[in-house]
Amino acid sequence: MALVLFTGPISLLLTSNLFWNFTRQNKIVWLIRRFLVVVISPIGMSVQIMFIFNQMPPWPKAFAFAGFLLNIIALKREFLRNRPWKRIFKIESGDPNGPAGQS
Repeated sequence: MALVLFTGPISLLLTSNLFWNFTRQNKIVWLIRRFLVVVISPIGMSVQIMFIFNQMPPWPKAFAFAGFLLNIIALKREFLRNRPWKRIFKIESGDPNGPAGQS
């Protein structure tokens, strides 16, 4: 249960602007921080998926779902920091020959 509750907030804290800018000054500390995020988030996400899809009361499922979302946000902030969500999922492509340009 501790993995479900704490991996999301810890990963989100490690990817915050405060930690990001502080660790950019020292390459080794930055790599350790990145390694922690890369290890903690997938471990937490795998346990959270088990909590979400197993037969459990609603409150542990809600905590697992919230932690899963926090881990997704943390991984996005770690690897795709300056890209908006729309560009990741290509919601607005700007293609004049696509469906938006057909009107």
